[in-house]
Amino acid sequence: MTEKPKPRDLIRMSHDEVDAFIKTGRTALLATQGPRGWPHVVPMWFGYFDGNIWFEAHSKSQKVLNVRRDNRVTVTLERGDTYDQLRGISIDGEAEIVDDPETLWRIGVSEWERYHGPYHDGLRSEIESMLHRRVGIQVRPIKIRSWDHRKLNLPRSEVAGSTAPETHEARS
Repeated sequence: MTEKPKPRDLIRMSHDEVDAFIKTGRTALLATQGPRGWPHVVPMWFGYFDGNIWFEAHSKSQKVLNVRRDNRVTVTLERGDTYDQLRGISIDGEAEIVDDPETLWRIGVSEWERYHGPYHDGLRSEIESMLHRRVGIQVRPIKIRSWDHRKLNLPRSEVAGSTAPETHEARS
């Protein structure tokens, strides 16, 4: 007797799909534990190398203080404007503050290339300036959840409702 696959199993991404999704992601949500126990969630640009997501942040920022106190974090990336196109990943992981110059430089170059284009030596001073008084945050995955509703082969939906671009344009 063959067991029917669970809906969750149908939409789960493979390791290669998760890797490709992260490589093409733009903004990640980083969730840390705030000083009073509330989640502290912030959108972040990020680098990606050695199989890990890396952030750079001001050394005295709330997210860095939170990670120093409790290194458990969750990182989420998502895309899709309609249910049939919704996909994303959520990573529960352990964060480590990194301040060695070589790793911090790798984070800076990885972020630069992700958001601005290829790095070349003429950009050195811009990246050095970007990294001034910064530390790195490495996220080591413990558990990865993923979903890709495109695998459900649902009928294509149109973006609609009060958040649709056309609705916003009409209100302006």
